[in-house]
Amino acid sequence: MTAENGYNLGSTHFANNFLRTDGNIVNCQYKPGPWERWQFVKANTSVPSYYLQSVQFLGRYLCALGDNLGMTSSEQEATAFTLVCCDPDDPSLLALQGPNGDYLAITSGMVAPYGPGGGKVQMSPFSELAVLRLQLAQPNT
Repeated sequence: MTAENGYNLGSTHFANNFLRTDGNIVNCQYKPGPWERWQFVKANTSVPSYYLQSVQFLGRYLCALGDNLGMTSSEQEATAFTLVCCDPDDPSLLALQGPNGDYLAITSGMVAPYGPGGGKVQMSPFSELAVLRLQLAQPNT
C-alpha cells in the first residue's frame, strides 16, 4: 500500500493529531507535516500485515517495544501490523494491531503544533484511542 507522498494516520479521538517520528522517537504532532508521513510495506508473514516506514526517514520502521513504540532500521526488527477495519462504511477508519494482540493508540494529544511533537503513542488493548483515520499525505506537508 503505497502513495507518492505517503499516508497520515490521524487520531479520531484527538482532533488534528497525527502519528509522528523524528527517525528515533515516536509520538504525535498537531497537524501533519513531513515527519507525519508513512508508507505501508508488505510484510512477509502468513497473515496479511504491513511494516510502517517513515517517508521522511526512509529505511526507518516502526517497532513495538512492549507497550512503547520506537524506530528501527531493520525490517527484521520492525513490527508487522495487521490493518483492522473499524467501520465497514468508512474504510479510512482503521486500527493497527501488533502481533501480541495490542493496538497502536494515540493516548494523549496536543492542542497546538510543537516542534518535537509531544502527544503519547503506545500499544494497548483496543479502545476508541486506537481508531485512526488513514488519509493521503499532501505533497506540501
